[in-house]
Amino acid sequence: MPDLAFVQLEVRHLAPVVLDEEENTLRAGRRVATAGFPGGSVPLTVYGHLTQITPTLRQGIISAVYPFPCPRPHGFTIDVMTQGGASGSPVFLDDSPVVIGMIESVVRSAENITVVLPSHLLAWGLATFLEQGILATGDFPTVEDLLQTSKPGDDLQWESYLVLKPKP
Repeated sequence: MPDLAFVQLEVRHLAPVVLDEEENTLRAGRRVATAGFPGGSVPLTVYGHLTQITPTLRQGIISAVYPFPCPRPHGFTIDVMTQGGASGSPVFLDDSPVVIGMIESVVRSAENITVVLPSHLLAWGLATFLEQGILATGDFPTVEDLLQTSKPGDDLQWESYLVLKPKP
């Protein structure tokens, strides 16, 4: 069972992400790229100075599809080296901005294997999430709310809110 979380942000003037839902897109040997922040902020600084503020871009190929080559595989791996912090990064074809998956995990054993959750499963999860009307609409404080109610010198504290509950 994939482990997914959705975050609702109030932002404007951004192009929407397009999730590929076509069959037979995922084939071993197909060139891909990913953009993210592997290693957190460490790779963004050199000798204590900020040297990069954009995501790290990496290219490679789809190395395998799971469980086998088929129209809608339930996962795939890419030969792009990743480190902790890259989970959740989009994977797209190297010649298109369409997202074909999201980095799910890195298996570290004898090799560095990057596992990707296909975008057709992301689209299904999002559609299910939206159909069930689980989006929060006002019960959660925004950063702006917290800043307005805090006093100088206060440390902002974050609380965890459970939005999804398993059905009995």
